[in-house]
Amino acid sequence: WGTLEYLDEFGNTIAIEDWRSILGKYVNYCEKNNLPIIDITYPKSKVPDVHFHNKDKIEL
Repeated sequence: WGTLEYLDEFGNTIAIEDWRSILGKYVNYCEKNNLPIIDITYPKSKVPDVHFHNKDKIEL
């Protein structure tokens, strides 16, 4: 449940991703490409502050 750190050839951090930033990219991609947004968060009890547009959300 940590972050993913991208390093350059010198070991300097050039980007950091976590589940929230990756989830945000997923939702944005789906919205831009007119695709349904599937709730991929699991377990539900650990991510109560993630909000989806109900009309686009598909429960698994």
